[in-house]
Amino acid sequence: IVRKDDGEILHRIAADGSDVRALEFDPSGRFFAVQRKFVELWSVADRERVHVFDDVPMVVSFRFAALGERIVLAHTTSHQVRSIPAGELVSATPEQSWQLGVPCSVAGPFVLLTRLHQGRGSRVGGFGESWVLDSRDGTRVAVPGELLGRGGLSPDGERVVVPLADGTLQVFARASGDHMHTLRGHDRAANRVRFAADGKVFVTGWATLGMASARDERGICVWSRAGELLQKLDFRDVGISWFDVSPDGEWVVYKTNDEVLRRFPVHPLKLAESLDLRELTAAERDRFEVR
Repeated sequence: IVRKDDGEILHRIAADGSDVRALEFDPSGRFFAVQRKFVELWSVADRERVHVFDDVPMVVSFRFAALGERIVLAHTTSHQVRSIPAGELVSATPEQSWQLGVPCSVAGPFVLLTRLHQGRGSRVGGFGESWVLDSRDGTRVAVPGELLGRGGLSPDGERVVVPLADGTLQVFARASGDHMHTLRGHDRAANRVRFAADGKVFVTGWATLGMASARDERGICVWSRAGELLQKLDFRDVGISWFDVSPDGEWVVYKTNDEVLRRFPVHPLKLAESLDLRELTAAERDRFEVR
């Protein structure tokens, strides 16, 4: 664990013979979780392990929720919600072969999960059905739409953006399930939705996170909160392996499949000055290369 201000190493977690697959801090900053053979919960202040979820085997993904009061563990047959730090069971879905609820977006106590079906696409962003989980009591609300997962929750938890197979994005009200917008900008299905911290803009696209396909969507779309398409960046030659939006909503950071990390401004260039061409002299027209 490294302090970001000066790079000082604050703590080292001893190896136990298994690789660290993931590490995440809870929103309150009190704990962090490490995924090895099992998911382990550590105290930031004491730098001690406080709980091991050794009764949840083969965890494929986990996310903190409810300001660090809950952790959602997705494994190969189901998902569980556990309390922090005691690790007590809050809720669990019935176990079914290879139908797991993968947490893909969190907003306060609400978690958007995707269930992947056996044989329906094992790559990231494969086919499945989505629902919104309230981690405080385990209640779930199904998200309408086709069988394509990996959407996103707005930071206030009020809206859900769900990508569909035809390339559109459907926006629903989380509480009522009412349809709010249909967004059109992608040629093919997206599998990643990322909001800025204030929720004023969000970005969508297809992140391969593995072997790229010619059928993948190759564009990143930038949207306003109201659903206006601000701009679209095209990567037909290389494709995209990862992208996100900065917390202030000013930059989109992305990595293309040629292993280059770049960023571009969220807001397109705006008109800085307007000139009346009738008032320009011949010399000025030549200098400005006016055509």
